Amino acid sequence: MSDTLCTLPLSEIDLSDQRFRISLVPADPEAAVAALQFAGQTFLPVVALSGLNENETGSHGRYTAVCGFSQIHALELAGYKQAQFILCDPAHSYKDHLIRSVVTLSARRPLSQAEVIRAAGLLSEVMEPGEIAQSAPVFFSRKMNQPYLNQLIDLFHMGERLI
Repeated sequence: MSDTLCTLPLSEIDLSDQRFRISLVPADPEAAVAALQFAGQTFLPVVALSGLNENETGSHGRYTAVCGFSQIHALELAGYKQAQFILCDPAHSYKDHLIRSVVTLSARRPLSQAEVIRAAGLLSEVMEPGEIAQSAPVFFSRKMNQPYLNQLIDLFHMGERLI
């Protein structure tokens, strides 16, 4: 199997599930809605079937957003009832979805330092720091050595304790 292009009702996307969200600062909703009204849907958000792991306790929708959170929110604000999405292959794992989220965002624009910290911290939950450092040019569009990456991961966990 592979990813598929599909049309889904926005009501079936669970935006409260933020586990794959890298950018915690939402895009300007007015600008995103204006862009949708002017040019239509130019970016396809990526979703996966809910229930990605056995520890999940339930979901508000049938699908979990993997990337494109701001785009989905803008679609809702613009009054769309359904939209085009890329639906991930059900064989993909949590790790696959997390990697896709990071790579998709970093391919669209440079990540802020806060996003690099969050991405490094989340990736550290499914990968060894050495493996992340080795793949840093793909994940972050820049090289990183492991001691620096370890500092980013420490900052991520420090931020979790402060929030």
